[in-house]
Amino acid sequence: MKLNAGCGYKKLNGYLNIDINPDVKPDYVMDVCALGFSDKYFDEVNAEEVIEHLGFFRTKYFFSEINRVLKNGGKFIIETPHIEKSFEIFLSSESTDDREKILGWIYGSESMGMGHRYCFPVELMNLLFDEFGFELLSRSFFDYETLRPAVRYIILKKTDYKKAELRKALFSRNIFFADDEIYLNEYEGVIKRLDLEKIDSNFIIESAFISPILSLAIGNCVGKREYDDILKILYEKKFTGWLFDLCLDYEKESNDIENAYEKIKKLFFNDPLGFINDFIKNKKTGSRDIFLFNKNTLHYERNRIKNNKRN
Repeated sequence: MKLNAGCGYKKLNGYLNIDINPDVKPDYVMDVCALGFSDKYFDEVNAEEVIEHLGFFRTKYFFSEINRVLKNGGKFIIETPHIEKSFEIFLSSESTDDREKILGWIYGSESMGMGHRYCFPVELMNLLFDEFGFELLSRSFFDYETLRPAVRYIILKKTDYKKAELRKALFSRNIFFADDEIYLNEYEGVIKRLDLEKIDSNFIIESAFISPILSLAIGNCVGKREYDDILKILYEKKFTGWLFDLCLDYEKESNDIENAYEKIKKLFFNDPLGFINDFIKNKKTGSRDIFLFNKNTLHYERNRIKNNKRN
């Protein structure tokens, strides 16, 4: 079985052709970051001119899903703009028309859904292949069209990516709702540090301090679902947003946001379930969505409030 992911109008015979856009009439309307296929279902996946439309963070979820649905040793073919060559052509060209054309290749079309969100140099692609359990078989350079240099990678699935189910669960819980690079980068840091083999029920409930969505996804991934109902309430009632509000209140007393954060963190981790049950029992709710709560996002949101007041 073969998959043509993000097919657009270019359907391939012998492949299941999927695309998020129903207007291109794919075999299945489907987001490439949330594939509705079982594990190890495909022998080959093709993705031509796709990842530049996804952006950096979504491409990680895409690679995770491809690893999940691809059989061990299965082939993954990727084509994307050769960004290094594109920059080289732009800098060396003396023709305004040529420079405009190459810029269109770098940034994509301004038509809906056709813009490019990220560039993927060769060095970055190699890092992503390694992170998501792929091995490079070949890399070739070609001209997609005149003044549109591209690179084609053929890679093989070498190992299972162990956090594929976690990423799938996060994506299904709308991790990209905010579509905010700060939060997405913080989630990447958490995912990188997470050791799924050491997860227990205490860790799941403690993770609610950072993100109830993350806790739900972890529980789904490791098969520990006893706190699902509680975590769903925390998410609906903007628990991490309430923690942020509490930080601002405590800051008024101490005039020290770092101290306020540490005070709340200590109160929570002294008795996580008691802290959470008090939040639910007293029907508290946050004033805003904080998609992941830590020191970095605390400062980020606090600065946004200050900047909005200045404006």
